[in-house]
Amino acid sequence: MRLMKRLFVIPLVFLFVLFTLLFWEHLNRLGFWMKTGKTLSVAISSQPRITPTMIALVGPTPVSADFGLIIEKIGVNAPIFDVDGFNEKEYGPSILQGIGHFRQKLFLSTLVNGVYPGVSGNVFLFGHSQIPGGDESHYKGVFNNLGQLEIGDKIMVYYQGKAYNYQVYESKVVDKTALEYLGQTPEETLTLMTCWPLGLDVKRYIVRARRI
Repeated sequence: MRLMKRLFVIPLVFLFVLFTLLFWEHLNRLGFWMKTGKTLSVAISSQPRITPTMIALVGPTPVSADFGLIIEKIGVNAPIFDVDGFNEKEYGPSILQGIGHFRQKLFLSTLVNGVYPGVSGNVFLFGHSQIPGGDESHYKGVFNNLGQLEIGDKIMVYYQGKAYNYQVYESKVVDKTALEYLGQTPEETLTLMTCWPLGLDVKRYIVRARRI
């Protein structure tokens, strides 16, 4: 009788030990996955999120961060070349590759201010416009849509790898002899100029913007 009881107890003990071992193995695995899941969750949540605001702040990539102009509203993204705006042999080839920056020069009684972004004064840029339907290759129509800019529109100039932002405050047609727009301004001002009517050397279309 006692022998039968012993034979009955032995399997029960064996099953109990086996169940205990399996139970602890299950707990260990569960703990591992819980820890791993927590670690992954922390790692994922710690990654920076790209938001629409961040994308907007980054903006388009300039074709030239050394000296370049971006006007998103009218699709302008062009390099800028430092030129003597009174010397057509010098500026002519340059503005077929982008936009001209009128460097400082004394012409007759007019002092062209010719400053660079980041300095108080007049940053004067000029480029081609083209008659409707004309050849707009090689930047010949880069400023065709300048007249679409309105007060409050934004313009960006890159200079030596840094972005400078401006806001339009004035746009109008002036005589081509209105040299006062080349002169000194009391605050940092961006001036854009092209021929008007489009592609015709009759008058000038001027846009002015303040640094913001």
